[in-house]
Amino acid sequence: MIDIPEALLHRIFNKKCILFLGAGATLESGGLLGADLAKYLYNQLGNTGVKFNSDLPRFTYNLVKKGFRKEIEQSIRDRLKDLTPNKKFEKISLIPWKAIYTTNYDDLVEKSYKNQRYYEYTLEDPLHPKAFVNDSNIPLYKINGDINTPYSEDNPLKITLEDLKFSKKSSKKYINRLMEDFNDTFIFIGYSFSDKIITDILETFSDNARWESIKEKYIILPEISEDLKTDLEIYKIKYIKGTADDFFEEMYTIAESNYRIKLQQLKILFSPESPLYTFDPRTMNYITECFEFYNPTTNYPVDPRSFYRGGNPNWGIIKNNFDVCRELDVTKLGGKDVKKLNTESLVDFIIELSAKHQMKKLL
Repeated sequence: MIDIPEALLHRIFNKKCILFLGAGATLESGGLLGADLAKYLYNQLGNTGVKFNSDLPRFTYNLVKKGFRKEIEQSIRDRLKDLTPNKKFEKISLIPWKAIYTTNYDDLVEKSYKNQRYYEYTLEDPLHPKAFVNDSNIPLYKINGDINTPYSEDNPLKITLEDLKFSKKSSKKYINRLMEDFNDTFIFIGYSFSDKIITDILETFSDNARWESIKEKYIILPEISEDLKTDLEIYKIKYIKGTADDFFEEMYTIAESNYRIKLQQLKILFSPESPLYTFDPRTMNYITECFEFYNPTTNYPVDPRSFYRGGNPNWGIIKNNFDVCRELDVTKLGGKDVKKLNTESLVDFIIELSAKHQMKKLL
């Protein structure tokens, strides 16, 4: 079990946490670290005349000089295109991120979102980030390229030493833009401090005057050395012990009882054509603002009514059994016949009545 600080949970569930995702998070889903990808390319490309180097950016830089850019990209695309997110990684899509930035080429994040009905991702241009909104869309920024975009000599996957130097300059532009607009919580998952990508990102962040004012900064790693503890202290990053899959799984377990996630599920479940659809963006904002952050062990007594603190049940909540089940006596206005129902069957009964009698108003 991974110990997630209460402060981080609060920021995540209020959609105020930005995720930076690295290759280490995809290992259990078949992904590769840099050295393994270099070895794979060496085996795939055969005799290129380039000596093998486990340092991927340097190895690919020398391959590109020999004219193997297109072959490198094709091999990477072939290796990553059929990856499937494992059940734990898939839970990344059930977490209300403010945005996801990834240095990975694969589409495991996108595939994860296709298998759930809570949030939707929107693929954004890293160099032209848009303002984040408090709705069901999660902006996804693929910093080093995407295997699903067509091959282009003018815009290749960022994989060689030269590419990454250019990418670092680009990163500085959008990170500075990000820092100008937002003062939020960041969490880094799937990175090793021996990986130059993360140190470049952190150097770019720390060079910005607003870095010190960011509320919280976290990194998740299975183990850290004493030297790494010192590095984290310098960057003022808090360490959480665990793996990416452990984190996503634990977050999902906690999210199952979180009212914001349940409301989001309801919003996705009811299409605009549904007679039960009432969650327009403004209403959703009102609902999320009037509810308090629910912590049953600290703030409130363990009582079902605490779930509705600051708000009232609605038909969507009742239909999905998020309300306590209650017995009901239903009578026609002015009549004497009593129909015995409960809250689980009430919505279906109302829809049936409405269809049969074409009622326009219900008390």
